[in-house]
Parts: sequence; C-alpha cells; structure tokens
Amino acid sequence: LFELGVTPIEACSQIGQNYAVVQIDGEIIGYTSHKNSAQIANTLRFWKVAGKNGIPLDLEIGYVPPSTKGQYPGLFIFGGHSRMMRPVKYLPLGKEDIVGPFEQVYMNIAVTAPEIVNDVHTHVEFSPTNILSILANLTPFSDYNQSPRNMYQCQMGKQTMGTPGVGLVHRSDNKLYRLQSGQTPIVKANLYDDYGMDNFPNGTNAVVAVISYTCYDMDDAMIINKSADERGFGYGTMYKVEKVDLSMNRSRGDPITQHFGFGSDEWPQEWLTNIDEDGLPYVGTFVQEGDPIAAFYDEISGKTKVKTYHHSEPAYIEAVNLIGDDSNSLNNSELQTVSIKYRITRTPQIGDKFSSRHGQKGVCSRKWPTIDMPFSETGIQPDIIINPHAFPSRMTIGMFVESLAGKAGCLHGIAQDATPWRFNEEDTPADYFGEQLKAAGYNYHGNEPLYSGATGEELRVDIYIGVVYYQRLRHMVNDKYQVRSTGPVNALTMQPVKGRKRGGGIRIGEMERDAFIGHGTAYLLQDRLLNCSDYTHSAICKDCGSILTTQSSVPRIGGKSTVRCRRCAIKFEDVKSVLNKQKAASGDENEDIYIDDSYIWEDGQGKKFVGGVNTTTVAIPFVLKYLDSELSAMGIRLKYNVEP
Repeated sequence: LFELGVTPIEACSQIGQNYAVVQIDGEIIGYTSHKNSAQIANTLRFWKVAGKNGIPLDLEIGYVPPSTKGQYPGLFIFGGHSRMMRPVKYLPLGKEDIVGPFEQVYMNIAVTAPEIVNDVHTHVEFSPTNILSILANLTPFSDYNQSPRNMYQCQMGKQTMGTPGVGLVHRSDNKLYRLQSGQTPIVKANLYDDYGMDNFPNGTNAVVAVISYTCYDMDDAMIINKSADERGFGYGTMYKVEKVDLSMNRSRGDPITQHFGFGSDEWPQEWLTNIDEDGLPYVGTFVQEGDPIAAFYDEISGKTKVKTYHHSEPAYIEAVNLIGDDSNSLNNSELQTVSIKYRITRTPQIGDKFSSRHGQKGVCSRKWPTIDMPFSETGIQPDIIINPHAFPSRMTIGMFVESLAGKAGCLHGIAQDATPWRFNEEDTPADYFGEQLKAAGYNYHGNEPLYSGATGEELRVDIYIGVVYYQRLRHMVNDKYQVRSTGPVNALTMQPVKGRKRGGGIRIGEMERDAFIGHGTAYLLQDRLLNCSDYTHSAICKDCGSILTTQSSVPRIGGKSTVRCRRCAIKFEDVKSVLNKQKAASGDENEDIYIDDSYIWEDGQGKKFVGGVNTTTVAIPFVLKYLDSELSAMGIRLKYNVEP
C-alpha cells in the first residue's frame, strides 16, 4: 500500500476532506487522495484475481467514493475470518473474483452479459439466478410470476410442514412439525439438487385440476380427493416435548423427598398399563387427556402420585429422555428430571392450510369422495381442485407452466428443470413442454376433457389439469379453533377470561359493538355483552336506588331469608327509643305501641333492624356492581331508578 502511494499515518501532515482514509480490518494505516484510492482499489483487485504479490482471493477491497451526506469515504480492506463472500466473474481477466457485502454496494456488477457497458461494469454474474436467495431459487419458473407472489412463497416456504432436520431422534424442540409423505418435486430448479433439498422434502406432487366444482372451492378454498387423503397425501406429525421436574418445588440444598417409581402404599393398578416399574412411561404408549405419564413417591405425604397428560389432543409417547442435574453431573445423583416427547398425528383436516410454490395459498374446504370427483379419459382423478378465479388477478403464470412441465415429466419419467430465465419470447415453455405432451399423446396446451363424477356426463369445457408440487403449511385448524359455551371467568369482573389455552372467550370490543349498533342488531348486542358475558341477578333498593347496601337477613325458624336495605333500615334500639319518647310525650303510659314482625329483621351479627323492605331483584352486568364499588370508594354514590 505504501508503494502504491499511501502516506503512512505517522508521516501525515494534512488530514481533511480531500484525503481518503485507508484501513485494514478497522485499523487506520494511512491516507491518500480520493483519486489515488480508486486506482489503488483497482490495482489490488487486478492483482488478487491474477494471483500476484501474494494477495489472497478472499480479500475484500471496499472503496467508498466521496459523496454528499453518504458513507465516510476511503479505502476499507478486510481480510478477517468468517465473512460472507460470493463468486462473480471479473471482466478484465475473465476469472473468478470473490466479493463481499461491503464492497459490492459500490461496484457495478452486470446480471447478464448483454447488460455489460464498457468502462462501467467491472464484473458479471456467473448466473442470473445469483440475484435470488436460496428460498427464491426453489420457486419454479419464478420469472413468470408477479413479484409479490414470489415474496409470499419465500415466506410460506419457511412455514411448510416439511422435514425440519435429519437428527430428529436426538432433538427435544418445544414444538416441531414433520411431513411424513414428503416427495421430491418433478419440477425443480437445478439449484434444488445443489442445495441437497431432497434430504429435506417439504411437499407432495399432486394432480391439480383448475375447475369450479361443487362451490366448495370458492375464494381460495380447495377440495381434496378423499382417497388421496386416505393414501397419505399431506399426512404430518407434530412433536411436543414436556418436562417433568420433581425438584421444581424443592430449594437448593434441601434433601430429595420425591422419587420416580412406585411406593409401598396403595395405588391403582391401572397405572401400570402406561407406566413401567421405574415410574416412567412406555415408549409407544397411546395417551389421552388425564392419563398418567409418570409416577413418583412422595416421602412427606407417604403416597405414590402421578403426573398426568393435560393436552386435549391424544398422542403417542415418542421418547423419554433422562436429564441429569448440572450441579451434580459428576456425582451419581438421583434422577429428578425427565423430558417426554409426544407424537401427535395430524391428518389433513377441513380448515388446514396448503399452498403451491407460487404464493397460491388456500384452506381445505372439503374432502370430496373419489366416486364423485371428475375423471379424465385415462381415468386420472385430481388430488386437488382449485378455483380458476385464483389466477387472473394474481398472474401466477409460473403455476400454469409448472402444471404443464409436471404433467410432461410424469408421462416421460423425467425431472424437469424449472430454473428461471431459461426460456424467452422466441423459445417459450408452453411450446417446449407442449411438444413433450403432444409426443405422449396428450393435448398440447395441457387441457383435457373431464367427466362429471356425479352424472358421468362430459363437462362442457376442457379442464386444465396437470401435476403441481403442493406444500402443507403448519397453520392447522386444530391449533387455532376457539370455541366456548361456558367456562372460566375472571374473579374480579365475572367476565370470561381471555386466551385460547384457558378456554376463554373472544372479546367483543368497542369497534365490534359499533358494528352491531350500525346493523341494528340490538338483541345480538345484548346477548354478546350481557347474557354471554357477566349476566347476574342483584338485589336493589327501590327507595334509595342502591345495589351495594342490600343484604340477606338471617332466616327465622320455619321462614326464609329475605333481602333488605341497610341504608333504609333503622336499628331496632333506635326505633324503640323513638317510640318510648312518643309514648312519654303522649302521656299515656299504658298505651302499647306494636311493630309488625315482618318489618323486623336480623343481620349476621345478631343486630336487629326495622324497615328497608322495599327491595327487588334486577338483571345487570356484574361489572356494574364492580364500578359502583370503585366509585363508592372514591366517595361517589350511584343511584338507580327502578320502575315499576
């Protein structure tokens, strides 16, 4: 660098805007002019590609030109380990150069050879597909799709119920999805094999017909052939791991009081159907909610207890792993923790989500009996039926091309190359695959006459039918459905709790309430906000209009408890003293003043009252009572008018 005109930092007398900093791995080496720094970058790049002067090929030469409010200009060189690099073709020498993310922002790299402009481009991509990510490269014929659909597929490719790994037997993930019926796609890009994706299949080849059939395929819904489902189409598994820790309630240093296994006390013999003598479950056991999964003896209570399976979905015990204690790993300490892996089978259900590799996602709306599915002249019945309206606005032409290519690949027994930008206006995929279909005796355009499965009549139009690779996504109705008639309520408000796990309700908020009012559905509004929420009967005093001052009286022998108002009632002693004063004022000592027994009542503390009998019962939301309590604590009294 010093020979190429870089002034060492020790010898620099002037540093400013007209000078470019030169750094190696973040350390300032010296300074030079901006013009010279560009020449140094070009010279170093030429030398590193040519293999001269011992410059390594993976050296990153980041030249940042001067700009207005841009990045700090200079020559930034990186040669450290573990940097992201990629190969491109260096035009002056026609050899491979390796560039990094820092430098490539300021370089001119042409995507294809026809784009190259003299004195502008220094590099060209080896393949135009290098501009795509790994996920984008797995989308077949992505150059025929509208770009948002390719981005949707890049998201959904990560949500597939595919093969998450090959060492699943050694993994204890909290939740894992696995497709049991994975296949290699008939139509795939060349990079699919380069990436080794056949080790991780994430879909199934399906015969797909584009037809509006039975109305169960409205919008993005899709009909699945019931026989295809029974043969294992999209069959998947979910793995869940649960930890059983006996030391959970024990402080560090305390003696062990709970031991896996059975004690000498009395316990149900049925536990032995699921649990071995060591207190751990048999691998392969089928368990349902409430079944025992582990047994342990508690020294303190002297009883054998069990931990139970608490998920609503039945499962199989896939594996039981013993977990050692980190602190006593060298000592042979007693087993206190195990992890149990459950295997939950997930066949495709109505409401489960599926997708092709072109962003065409939809849910299964019906498993249609195979006897009623349309069939072709060769007896082929579709595995999936999707609606024709899924295509015009979304412009996923790549799915049409894949359908053609998949059909031709099946008929000729070949895997089709679906790498983007292999075809052009003169050499179209419709002609290329159409000729293959024609050679196999099929319609050039992929259409076939289909016959109604219900009547046997030929449908009035030919149907576009072919083979498309379909993915099952991990969004399943079993994980999402939320239903409640009655269930747990919040202790403070008496309204349903929230949360699917706790069996809670779905909140009707202010905006939903506005929508109900706007539609004039008054009865529905009352049903949601009162009857199905915190409907409660409460006593209220008609005289003072309070719901907080009412209370039940102590029932008399042979009588019932009544509801009285404390605010309106008078203490029995006060009534007696008032009556005695009146008696004295009247001067008639012998006059007896009588109080009707029905007006006298007693509270739970033995105090007697008179009056407060004008009460009734009303139906209110319980939170109204709660609000009244909160306001009364702040010195605000609510009064209700009760009529009649």
